Order: sequence, then structure tokens, then C-alpha cells
Amino acid sequence: MRFVFLCFLSSIYLCLCPLIAEERAHPPTFTDQFGIDFILVTSGKYATPVEKDAGLEEDSIEVDQPFYLSRTEITQDQWEKLMGSHTWQNSAEYQEHGGYGEGANFPVYFVSFTDAQSFIGRLNEKMNKPTYRLPTEMEWEYAARAGSSTPYSFGADPEALDRFGWFEGNADDTQEVGKKQPNAWGFFDMHGNVWEWVLDDNEDPYILNPKSDEPPERNKRGGSWRKAAVNCQVTSVGVQDDNTREDDIGFRLVRIIELPKSQIDTKTDKRSETE
Repeated sequence: MRFVFLCFLSSIYLCLCPLIAEERAHPPTFTDQFGIDFILVTSGKYATPVEKDAGLEEDSIEVDQPFYLSRTEITQDQWEKLMGSHTWQNSAEYQEHGGYGEGANFPVYFVSFTDAQSFIGRLNEKMNKPTYRLPTEMEWEYAARAGSSTPYSFGADPEALDRFGWFEGNADDTQEVGKKQPNAWGFFDMHGNVWEWVLDDNEDPYILNPKSDEPPERNKRGGSWRKAAVNCQVTSVGVQDDNTREDDIGFRLVRIIELPKSQIDTKTDKRSETE
């Protein structure tokens, strides 16, 4: 009897081992060597309104690979430590207009899409491989919704935005990150503060793997301190060219999770079956 019981415990242990290993391999949160806090976003689906021939229709969007997303927008301190200077402050836009909120924990702004890519390139050089990138629109909205299907991650009432984000109703410039309530998954400032650059172009906003050619325009998500509450919804989108620098555009980062080849092959097979 004791032998049977021990065998039973052993079988449970063997079943749990892969789960334990996966948990250790991909902890729910961690801080990288550059001082950037990340939250694990597992694969799943969300519903969002999409423009179709008959008008706006609710569509189900699948995010089929896990990823890490930075808990907050990239801060001025993080930018300075990596880039070695207040590069964003050296922009012609900053020189002309001055700052709109300055300090270590304020989000970086006056950064173009190209500037953000330079920051990411520096990170990847230090890692010796592609490890960081901007989120796609699909990834961004999935994380911003945090399981919700309402205009805001917290519901449909714009009056409640004051508790979750900085917008024209409660801010005159950018604010320190992480001062409002996070969404249900722990992400701060997905509504307002600064717009956030994303990878997809304006013509095809829901591709998980962005096109290799660089489009002339890029999308930004989430609204900003300059916008009304209605323009800070999870579906709010702005369009700028690659080199636009404004006092209310920043970004946050994805840290890529490298999946075992067996998992990648399984996902590929499942896609082929549905096509």
C-alpha cells in the first residue's frame, strides 16, 4: 500500500515538474538589469470593435504567444541611464517648447518612433540578440484591456478615468508614472499620460508579426494628458510619421519570450488547420 501511495505521489510530482519549470522560466513579474519592471502577459483572446464593410463590428482577436510588457511607460531616468544623456531634451522640439514634466520617474517624451527604435537597438546590442521591441497594437490593446470588453479597462464611465489616468481633465502636462490606479493586470497609465508608439502601421493594425518594410506612418495608442477622456479609451489611436516628436508621445516595451521549438511547431500546426 505504501508503495502504491509513493508511486501516486511520484506521478503527481512528474506532472507538476513541467509547470514548476515553466513558472520559474517565466515568472509573473521581474525587473531586468536596466531597471525596467515587466509583467507577464499570457496568450488569450479579447473582443474589440473593428471597422468592416457593414460598419463597426465586434471582433475576437487572438494573442497566441506570451510576452512581457513594461509595467509603466519608459521613464526619463531609464532613458538617460541607457542612452548616456538626455537625448530627448536635445531635440529641437524641447529646445523650442521646453519641458512638460521633468524628473526621474516622469515618462520620456519628445521621442519619435525612430528615437524609440534607437533606444531598443541599444538594449538589444547589450543583450547581443533581439530581446526588446515595441508592442504590436494587438499586444498593446490586449494588455490595456486586461480582460475587459468595455471602452476603458475599468468600465464605461469616463468620469472614473480620474482614478486611472492623466488627461485634460486632471493634468496640465505629463505626470510621474505609476501614480494612478493600475488596470486589473497591473499596468499603469494605459489611459492617458503620454501616447505610446506601437509597431503596426495604420493600414493593417492587427498583425502579430509586423511587416519588414517600414511604413511612412506609425500608430500610437492610449491617449495623453492633452486629450479628453473619450480620446483615452483602449481603442484610441493616433497616427504620426516616424520622425514626429511631441510633448505627449512616449512608449513602453515588450521583452520577447523565446518559446521552445516544440511549442512554436504546435502553434504553426494549429494555424494551418484553421486556414
